Amino acid sequence: MSRRLLGLVLVCHVLAWSASADDLRRQVDQVFRQPANPDARKAVVKRIEAVGGERAARLLLGIIRRSDRPLQQHYLQREALGAKIDGVFGPAIKARRMLTGSEDAGLQQIKARQATLDGAVAAELAGFRAAGAALARLSDQAALTVLRKATGDGDWFVRLAVARALQESLGDKDPRVRIAVARTMTPQQAAAKATGLGKLLGDEYWEVRAAVIAALGRSGALSAIRLLIDRLSLEQGRLREDIDAALQSLTGYGFHGNPKLWGAWWEANKKQVAAGTFRKRKAQAGKPWQTRFSFYGIHSLSNRVVFVLDRSSSMKQQAQHKPPVLSGLAKVFHPQGDRKIDVARAQLKTALANLPPGARFNVVFYNQGVLRFSPRLIPATPGNLARVFQFIDTARAAGGTNIFDAMFAAGNIRGARDAGLKLALPNLKENPDTVFLLSDGYPNYGRLKQITPLIEELLWLNRQRRQRVHTIGIGDHNKMLMQRLAQATGGRYVGLK
Repeated sequence: MSRRLLGLVLVCHVLAWSASADDLRRQVDQVFRQPANPDARKAVVKRIEAVGGERAARLLLGIIRRSDRPLQQHYLQREALGAKIDGVFGPAIKARRMLTGSEDAGLQQIKARQATLDGAVAAELAGFRAAGAALARLSDQAALTVLRKATGDGDWFVRLAVARALQESLGDKDPRVRIAVARTMTPQQAAAKATGLGKLLGDEYWEVRAAVIAALGRSGALSAIRLLIDRLSLEQGRLREDIDAALQSLTGYGFHGNPKLWGAWWEANKKQVAAGTFRKRKAQAGKPWQTRFSFYGIHSLSNRVVFVLDRSSSMKQQAQHKPPVLSGLAKVFHPQGDRKIDVARAQLKTALANLPPGARFNVVFYNQGVLRFSPRLIPATPGNLARVFQFIDTARAAGGTNIFDAMFAAGNIRGARDAGLKLALPNLKENPDTVFLLSDGYPNYGRLKQITPLIEELLWLNRQRRQRVHTIGIGDHNKMLMQRLAQATGGRYVGLK
């Protein structure tokens, strides 16, 4: 082939490729600037990924860089519609009657508008998340060059996506990026970067420390053992549970987060660990954790906790199971009745009255709507406890079951404008590390009601929140939902009749 002919072929190839990239850009603009279904956005992202190279990296970064303001607007509109639903139910609940025909017709209109908004939210989330996943799969040198230049981008969300793709940026200035890097490390990567991870055990954000502890625990690196034991005495609350679990993963031993016992173990085994001859023992079943407070028999060391309780109509039914009263507690409350809501109130008050010193808490009740005691976590002072006990006593059982919106509220302080995509920094600072979820039914209200999408969304949100979710299912509840939420977050599930 002559040089001239070869040149023409190359020019045609470049022009074709450029046209293809321009076409993709137009598709992005068209699909992402107007309401679209999730599949349309994911299909565009898939075509971009297939192109590869510098253009693909830039187009995907452009999608991720897009403002999440539309999502925030959708959520604000949805909250307003939720208030209208509460307004429809309010008179009927107060009069202890069913909805009238006109009330029910109005309710269905509001729910239809909510469904439209939910579709728009699903499309927005699908596009962002598909772009992030595609970015992490780009491996050609031209694309990686673009990504490395983007590590200094002014948008933390862009840096987060790049950090996940490159597995770098442990030292990023934004804690949300540090969380993402530690969370997505493979065991091999965590072992190779154990020293760097160890430096983050003193991070000011507990969520970063939790992600680092988990990464060290799955690393298999003997060098991580000393790092974790040294950190144990400096931690309070739930992270002691996390460190104990990580050390169990590395050694096969467990001492319920007791620094003295782990210190003694280290003195007896440090020579073998240093020499590289230590061998993990086969894990053995240990005694159940005994802590200062528990809820329906689930013990926790947490000092940043939110209780999310069902108050739907079915909670007025007679309780078939009453948890045993524990000994050694500072104060115990007994049920003032035999209904499920009465037992739940007593369990909640007992747990709150026995929180550890310095603990912060919140309480969220839900039926078709969501009712929370405080906009954010508050200290467990005598005055706050007295006020929350009044709040608990006045929460009546009536209406439907809105699990998703209740769990979303548990991790979001009011006014933070967090739309479930770009976690607002105020939420990270106010984030509870432990959530207790109680339900006696199946979700029939809220942004997500189908079980699989509901679980997937809550777990996606929890990737940065790092919350441990303990679940209590009473009577005829969705066992798969409650079990999967607990198992995936390191929590416990209790099923009661």
